[in-house]
Amino acid sequence: MSRLKADVEARLVIAVVLAVPVALAFLVYWEFLSLWFWTDDFLWLEAATNPDLSDSLTDAFTYPRGATPYWRPLIDLHFFSMYRLFGMDGTAYHVLNVLIHSGTAALLGLLTLRLTRSGVTATLAASLFAISPTYATMVPWASGATALYAGLFSVVTVLLFIDYLQRDRAYGNVLLAALAFAVALLAKEDAAALLGILALSALVLRTPKRPHDLLDLGVTLLPFLVVWLAYILPQLILVVGSSESPRFSYGWHALPNLFHGLAWLSLPWPEFLGDWVSPARWAAFATFTSIAMLATLRRQLLVPSVYAATAIMLVPPAFFTGDFAPRWTYLATMPWAVFIAVLLVAAYNWLSNQNRFVGLAAGVTVTAWLFVLLAGRTIDAHVWIPGLAGEYQEIERAITTGCADLRDDANVYIFPLPIGGSGFREFAVPELVRTIRSGATVYMVGRSPTPPQPEPNDCGLAWNRVTGYTAVLIE
Repeated sequence: MSRLKADVEARLVIAVVLAVPVALAFLVYWEFLSLWFWTDDFLWLEAATNPDLSDSLTDAFTYPRGATPYWRPLIDLHFFSMYRLFGMDGTAYHVLNVLIHSGTAALLGLLTLRLTRSGVTATLAASLFAISPTYATMVPWASGATALYAGLFSVVTVLLFIDYLQRDRAYGNVLLAALAFAVALLAKEDAAALLGILALSALVLRTPKRPHDLLDLGVTLLPFLVVWLAYILPQLILVVGSSESPRFSYGWHALPNLFHGLAWLSLPWPEFLGDWVSPARWAAFATFTSIAMLATLRRQLLVPSVYAATAIMLVPPAFFTGDFAPRWTYLATMPWAVFIAVLLVAAYNWLSNQNRFVGLAAGVTVTAWLFVLLAGRTIDAHVWIPGLAGEYQEIERAITTGCADLRDDANVYIFPLPIGGSGFREFAVPELVRTIRSGATVYMVGRSPTPPQPEPNDCGLAWNRVTGYTAVLIE
């Protein structure tokens, strides 16, 4: 009977670990499910309008460029499939994004449960990741599928690999993990850091004690090294020196970017909220780093391991040029959520040992406050998105109504529009036009080179303060 009771309790814990982060993710992102598309989405959607699967596959796997400057074949295929099924229904894309994100959070909970044997820690880690404001726009953005797929297959990879490390003769899991690793790489280049995570996991869970153990470790990691090299070498050969190379740069600038990423995770509040944010962020970063170092000295390996895993996952985006973008931290937020959950549960356990009632009251209060704070910050961080998505949808309506009789191969002239920011004026509007009018030639009026003179029945897209976005057939 006791064994049956233990089995029921274990299943209940797993159910909670799986259900809570899914519910929280949908709760936080519910109001964004009805959004339309914006910016980069139209780069993928334009490519997805190609009805020929063979051509689409060829374009997706053409290196180094497919629909966007990045080589992410899985995302090309994602948009191709979604467009066949749902067309321009933005809600379907957003619902799938939240499903993938919440599923990743649930699997992260299972991974944490495997590492800590604590249902509370696992549920907390999964929930923190599900609602975290760290990764900014990735979940309610259709193009965020890049990071979402990479995150999903990354946690699958680590789950399978740790299962292999903790069980004898689970050799099939190594091959499945290598396959999941390959799929993660095809979604986003940030997944290349997984090789370091797997090596770290092997070192911690199977600490080498003899030279022979190191050889076994190398053999275990060999399939992943082969996958990693097969992905990295073409990038090094084809990207460096190409038109895409300015987006990446191998140099010491990666180090401050890495520190900036860790500091952002430590306190993911934008600096426009006040002068206090920047010093508080670096103070939080110093505090968490000191805790990880202290835990290392005390041989409490889980805390420094997940902290190190966070830093490892931040390495690939650290080589991007340009200003730091919070969305780069999606994959790094997974181990970071585990890190924070472990610290919070440890603090709760210590306080409960001093006084059980005080510990319980403090634990419930702090957890509730933290979730309300994070969920509120996540929702606030996305309040600008509906307005931008709405503007792109207004442009689509203007084209489809004002130029309803436009031939697919006609010309569309885009006059200066207010959408976008400095340096990105009318960003992705040409791709939007070609998505809804496949085959149209788009000209930007007022840009170089000077477009040809319009012909009868061409379309002109413009904006003014009275009528907003309007499109008319040119007579």
